[in-house]
Amino acid sequence: MDKEKVFKKLDEAKSQNLAIKFGYLKPMGNSNDLKDCFQITYEYDYNHISGKIDTTDFHTGENRSININAITGFECPNGSLLVLVYEDRA
Repeated sequence: MDKEKVFKKLDEAKSQNLAIKFGYLKPMGNSNDLKDCFQITYEYDYNHISGKIDTTDFHTGENRSININAITGFECPNGSLLVLVYEDRA
């Protein structure tokens, strides 16, 4: 997905104090069937070298990188922004 579109959505969610979550879709799955979902802090950045979004897991403090090209869309359930990611992380 386009970097500008992704960061616009993230910044809008941040300005509205929405929880920002990333959810990894299972193959042939939808947002009701995620293989991994985690909330991030409002500290995120674009890594120009790797082409990924560098984030921090809100609950564990673990650093995570998300391939921006693997982002397929967004949903807004229950006062949060869910960023849908389809990526084989095997």
